[in-house]
Amino acid sequence: MAVISPTYVTPINLAASLTALASLASSSGLVAGWQSDIVDNRTAKNVDVLISGTIRVGTTPTINTQINIYAWSQLENTGPTRPDSFGTTAGARSITTLGVGRGYLRWLTSLDVDAATSDRDYPFGYLPLAAQFGGTVPDQWGLWIVHNTGVALNATAGNFKLYGTGIGLTSV
Repeated sequence: MAVISPTYVTPINLAASLTALASLASSSGLVAGWQSDIVDNRTAKNVDVLISGTIRVGTTPTINTQINIYAWSQLENTGPTRPDSFGTTAGARSITTLGVGRGYLRWLTSLDVDAATSDRDYPFGYLPLAAQFGGTVPDQWGLWIVHNTGVALNATAGNFKLYGTGIGLTSV
């Protein structure tokens, strides 16, 4: 009798284009952020993806502010309908309002900026993606990061890390 076992598959490159995340301006209303490249799960068929990484703040951020990390998916599985201004490639993206965003954004975590320390790293992870979408990984999805730290994030793309560890199932 076959036994189904979880398998950690090839890492998903979420950091292919961090240029627009570096120096991302603060958004007091938490509506202007950064979108990752879209991830196509139609071939990989991951049953879950564990999201992790590090966000580096800029010079003298305001304390008691946040860096919010969300996941989002296309709006239908038969076509490329994506919410707001979201596209297939990484870049600066804004949502219409927080109220509109609540309809399609899935909260992964909030990083509390608790010191005015310049260039401080705020690590996060392993955040399960499937749990945020009712137990399944969407066929196409991406990340959206927004912050209200009062200053732009660190200017060097290499100081940011974003990882996705896909989990598949194997019959052994």
